[in-house]
Parts: sequence; C-alpha cells; structure tokens
Amino acid sequence: MGLADDAEARGRLMAFEQGLEREGWSLGQNLRIEFRYAEGDSVRMQALAKELAELRPDCIVGHSTPVVTALMQATRTLEGDFR
Repeated sequence: MGLADDAEARGRLMAFEQGLEREGWSLGQNLRIEFRYAEGDSVRMQALAKELAELRPDCIVGHSTPVVTALMQATRTLEGDFR
C-alpha cells in the first residue's frame, strides 16, 4: 500500500478482508495476506514490490497507481504467469 499503517489504512484493510470472507476466503485457513506500507515513498515502493514478488504469491493487490506500477516492474523480471 502506498499509505501509512494508520487508522485509515486499517479501515480499508478491514473492508477488504470482510469482502474476501463473503466470497469464502478465510484468514489462516485458505488465505494468507502479507501487507507492506510504502508511506508514499517511491523508492520504498520499489523495494517492497520486489520483496513481495520474490515471495511468488498467487495474487498481488496494489492500492494505488504508483504501487501497481512498482509491482508490475517487479513482476516482469520473474518467470511465470504474472499479469
């Protein structure tokens, strides 16, 4: 996320997790979520995107255009089907 780890971000994440639960995903059972907070720092976004891409998750969700751009750049260097 391009945001800080603050009350606003936590509220958004709670809503995201509740939406996933409504679709049958349950934290700790069939779902694990890794959060990273770039706090608006583009250099940190790139480093965190690389870190997440190297975990080779099934899915990566980005919060903003700068975050998604960093994630796309990080995943282009990996083998596999990332889109």
